[in-house]
Amino acid sequence: MFTIQLRNLPESTYLAIKESAKASKRSMTQEAIVLLDNALKIGNSVQNSKLKALSELKNMSLENKYVSNMNEILGLIEEDRNR
Repeated sequence: MFTIQLRNLPESTYLAIKESAKASKRSMTQEAIVLLDNALKIGNSVQNSKLKALSELKNMSLENKYVSNMNEILGLIEEDRNR
């Protein structure tokens, strides 16, 4: 196991972790680990989704089936952000 020490943690963050730990019946350390793990899993999932979407756009562009200009690409990006 590794150890990490956080300094200058904002009071609001500290209190949020403390409340979350209490609600989950965990220590603050256990709760911080769970919260970090969940945040990293979500971040990786989002990153993988973006990479997959970009790869699909590239393939469509190479096949000249759908994306033909920058305005269409920007429109697709905006559409995805609004989901």
